[in-house]
Amino acid sequence: KIRPETEQQQKARLGEHKAKRDNGKAEQACSALYEIAKSNDNVMPLLVEAIRAEATLGEISEALRRAWGTHHAR
Repeated sequence: KIRPETEQQQKARLGEHKAKRDNGKAEQACSALYEIAKSNDNVMPLLVEAIRAEATLGEISEALRRAWGTHHAR
């Protein structure tokens, strides 16, 4: 369980990060990652590009979830 003050600090840091980066570049990189993930091509170069564009782990994960779905253990 995360303490409420820790959660607020993390949200503030995330907001600061997103305010300082080029959001268009991060969104474009995640969109390109999503498109390549739908194909059978190598995602690694576009994954690296998304990281360089300062996309968050959540944004990158969402792009991949949209393309590949989510595994549910049986």
